[in-house]
Amino acid sequence: MIKMELDGVIRYLSRERVLKILRVGCKYTQTQPNFFIALAFVSTKTIQRFNKQYRHIDTPTDVLSFGYKKPKGNKEKYFLGEMMITPTIARKQAKIQGHSLKKELEFLIIHGFLHLRGYDHKTTKEAKTMFRLHNTIAQSL
Repeated sequence: MIKMELDGVIRYLSRERVLKILRVGCKYTQTQPNFFIALAFVSTKTIQRFNKQYRHIDTPTDVLSFGYKKPKGNKEKYFLGEMMITPTIARKQAKIQGHSLKKELEFLIIHGFLHLRGYDHKTTKEAKTMFRLHNTIAQSL
């Protein structure tokens, strides 16, 4: 069972929809859905502060993920990590992409979840793997 702490999210997406995104993500990343996750929708000012503090990039961004390692041998529920998403930036990106804010937020939740699972896009090879998986999850929703 996935447990979530949702801060400001329900205003944009239902709890059930977020759970579905995470369950589908679990299916395609071979992740047991026995974790706790914190998801917060925050202001551009807040995310910029975290981006500067943890990534040393002094600009706002759309999504940040902070993952935690699963304790070895642990079969109990564990804390997978935290995600922060900025709806203001998501709204702008949705407009540029020509789709809804809901679809953009779903995109960002998938993206953040994949980062929590250890996927990255720093190299071309990593990016291909991550975005191929991202598209598979998105198309399965």
